[in-house]
Amino acid sequence: MDFNPTIPKYNFEHVPLPVSAASVGMYIDQRFKYTVTEKISKDAFQVFWVELHLPKKENIVCGVDYRQHNSPEHFQEYFDETIEKLSTSGKKIIFMGDTNLNLLRFHSCKYAQNFILSLQSFNLMPTIDKRTRVHNNSDSLIDNIFISTVEPG
Repeated sequence: MDFNPTIPKYNFEHVPLPVSAASVGMYIDQRFKYTVTEKISKDAFQVFWVELHLPKKENIVCGVDYRQHNSPEHFQEYFDETIEKLSTSGKKIIFMGDTNLNLLRFHSCKYAQNFILSLQSFNLMPTIDKRTRVHNNSDSLIDNIFISTVEPG
């Protein structure tokens, strides 16, 4: 069966993952004008950024990612550089996806600690504070949506 990502009145923008029949992407309402600013597909992660051009409002920069289970340090380096650059623009930032960093384990995982410190440094707050995956006797919070908390200006 072929996957057809079409939803009426929405554009589907994506970056294919290295595995077949998968991608990281987002649906964007056709009423919005937008610019694709970056599409990256690496062994360690895939990420996609758009800037939404909102009428009579500040633009919003939206990113979506999937981080593979390998090389969390490569993702962290990319994330820090990109968010620092975007933060200087003064635009609202929304970042979402599957980081494969369990934020419930930040006390015992240095990668989760580093990621949370980066989020705090750039005034990005999580909108999800409950576990997102439960399997047998384990749970995790690896799927997230983060938004910038400082108003542009």
